[in-house]
Amino acid sequence: MRLAAVPVMASLLLLAALVPAMTVTAATEAVVQVPKINLRSSPNTDSRVLAVLEKGTQTVVLDRKSGWLKVRYGDRIGYLRDRENYVRMMDSDSPEMTDITQAGKTQDDDIGRQVARSKPKMPDFPGPKREFAGVIYPMHDIALSMGVSGLVASVAIHLGDEVRQGQLLLQLDDAAQKIEAERRLVIFNNRAELNSLEKRIRRTRSLMEDVRQLYETSGSVSLDEVTRAELEFFTLQGRYDELSADKARERLEHQAAQKDQEMRRLYAPISGFITHLGVDKGEWVNPGKVLAQLVDTSSGILRLAVPESVAQPLRPGYTFPIWFEAYPETTRTSGEITFVSAAADPASGLVQVEITFDNRKLGIRPGGKGYALLPSVRIQE
Repeated sequence: MRLAAVPVMASLLLLAALVPAMTVTAATEAVVQVPKINLRSSPNTDSRVLAVLEKGTQTVVLDRKSGWLKVRYGDRIGYLRDRENYVRMMDSDSPEMTDITQAGKTQDDDIGRQVARSKPKMPDFPGPKREFAGVIYPMHDIALSMGVSGLVASVAIHLGDEVRQGQLLLQLDDAAQKIEAERRLVIFNNRAELNSLEKRIRRTRSLMEDVRQLYETSGSVSLDEVTRAELEFFTLQGRYDELSADKARERLEHQAAQKDQEMRRLYAPISGFITHLGVDKGEWVNPGKVLAQLVDTSSGILRLAVPESVAQPLRPGYTFPIWFEAYPETTRTSGEITFVSAAADPASGLVQVEITFDNRKLGIRPGGKGYALLPSVRIQE
């Protein structure tokens, strides 16, 4: 009996030695100790990076094996390298964890106070916050094209150039339009007949008034002579009005010719950067063909899709903390909600929210990933 008990005792001792290394309680947390660490989708270094965690970031440990920690970070579950100098394991009720949690709350409170000062009408959002990921878009992204067809005479820009509003970008050949505009100008400036009529009208008016006076005072002229004088005056006046209308039409025709010539030039409608250039000198272009892409990155838009419960209290003008995946440490800033969709997406049930931020100093490239810290539960305002 004693000999049979030896293997059992050995097994129990071995199990007791292994349990502390394998068991992870629900209250165990891992705090990042290095400046940055990748949260990966699978326990290997070739898997996709879900997020880049900064020093001091807290995660809930779900499992621990084979040199990796399975953790929960916000609404994402991923894997961290299980190395002593990478992360620190501790219980949530330890003094150190209490200090870290309190520091995080203090930082969130400071951000909340800053938001409250900038937007006094924004309500206080109690309860936990949650980060939501979205895509960064530029404030303006314009496809430039011509309204007329023609041969490209010159291209004044290069790919990547920064341009100012109103700057000439390219020009089509406008030799024929230039000649037509000059011809219309010559016609419009020809006032010979009008000047002659003005002189004749002045003389005819004076003659008509003299004839009327003679008829009314002395009767030395007949009524027919008065009628003929008036008829001549009104005929000349009518011709003058007709020529004046012709001059107005000629002025419009000259302006139209100038406009036709101007349509051969493409100007920058806004300030920004040329991100696409698809034309060269000597090419023939047709109306509507995209010749260049102009992007204004002075302001950015972080476009999110959030649950209805999160979108419900949000209003345009509210500000929230945002940051960007490419530069998590240097680009933490705040953005202002400028759009909350009135309808949810039928397929996903999510609501589109847009947060606008000043990008002049940050220089964040559109197309990247960004995050916003929003209230995670519905509240009553």
